[in-house]
Amino acid sequence: MYSLSLCEPESGRPEKEERMSRKVGMRIVKSCIAAYLCFVVYMLRGQKGIPFYSVIASIFCMQPLLSRSGERMKGTIIGVAVGIFTLCLERQFHLDEHLWIHYLLLAVMYLPVLYLTVITHNPASSFIACVAYSSVTVSHGF
Repeated sequence: MYSLSLCEPESGRPEKEERMSRKVGMRIVKSCIAAYLCFVVYMLRGQKGIPFYSVIASIFCMQPLLSRSGERMKGTIIGVAVGIFTLCLERQFHLDEHLWIHYLLLAVMYLPVLYLTVITHNPASSFIACVAYSSVTVSHGF
């Protein structure tokens, strides 16, 4: 172990010291397991889609604050659900022939993504909800 001096006042003595460990913690292990599970789902689906985005979302959800992990999970679910709904609309109305309408739909659908985070009392999850929605729609449309 080694220490890291975060701040030194004018007196020259460290005000606060943080101990950093070189051991592998549970968050690192859980992040690896989550990434692997994303790849397993990708393989079970016949290698359709791009596993990159699900891996990013799973690692993002492994951030250290446990009190916010539920918010991140709800935001991810909201974003993915609206994203899948948007892809279904695109397929139903053949928007690959009308790019202006396609991109208008993608932009307008941020409204329900953000509004759902508000009405579910999770406004702090709006960022991850938008990231999840964008991952589904922007990279997987058409």
